[in-house]
Amino acid sequence: MTLEQTYFLSQIAASICITISLIFVGLQVRQNRTLIQSQNDAMRIQNMRQRAAEQRAVLSMQATPETIERAVEKAYRPGEQLSGRERNGMEAYLVAFILLAECDYKLHRDGLLGSEDWLPSRAQLKLLLLAPFAREWFEKVGHVGVSEGFRNEVEAVCREAQEGVNPYMAMSTTDRTVIADA
Repeated sequence: MTLEQTYFLSQIAASICITISLIFVGLQVRQNRTLIQSQNDAMRIQNMRQRAAEQRAVLSMQATPETIERAVEKAYRPGEQLSGRERNGMEAYLVAFILLAECDYKLHRDGLLGSEDWLPSRAQLKLLLLAPFAREWFEKVGHVGVSEGFRNEVEAVCREAQEGVNPYMAMSTTDRTVIADA
């Protein structure tokens, strides 16, 4: 083998090694990007859950479960007036509920929460927004601080509630099955 042939073989071997190295680096970059994205998703979920837990703590300080129960019952009756304590309890309940529903909405939107887990939350949101007090509260105050996508979702649910659409009956049979199983 001549010196020139040896030189060409070494060039071919070097090219093959460089190609293999570039493929390996590309795979490593892809794997690291996936890992970082997974970690970011996990941190987002943890932060959302922490925020929701903080709201539940605030809720428990604002009103007892009995007060909230009475407030929710009254909130469904048109023209029914809530006492100051009931109003505070209902508002705290709505804040906590909206926060949890938005958390579920974002997780579902991002593909981190399946439809079987999102549909019951959405149905509960619809049922809650049948209460005139809850709709009015969301229109005045509750829409502040939520994402635009979630706000649009809630506004659509409010329109359905105002039009008298029974959220349970408006759902497909599959959705009803998911809720019944939840």
